[in-house]
Amino acid sequence: MTQGTLEQFLDCLDFAPESILENIKDIAVKLPLNDMAKREAIKNKLGFDVTKAIEIKNTKYDGGEEDNSSNSPERVTRRATPLKNNSTIPAPTGRRYKSNKE
Repeated sequence: MTQGTLEQFLDCLDFAPESILENIKDIAVKLPLNDMAKREAIKNKLGFDVTKAIEIKNTKYDGGEEDNSSNSPERVTRRATPLKNNSTIPAPTGRRYKSNKE
């Protein structure tokens, strides 16, 4: 992808099996692929926008950067209240099946 010509890359996009095309998408984002003509070729042939994928990879979802200055772990709290053990429904006791001998 980084060394071949644009014509060679277009031939690869036209004739490669689906698994190779998925690998091309992954590698184009991981490198990142700097050739804008090859990015356009991927977008036109595969419908995958490499530029947007790189932007999403490089941004945080909350819009800010992570602050790793404090090494203390955050305290984990419950999200829901625990169920009480004093339920009004009694627990089943004894046999739970009907005997044929009775």
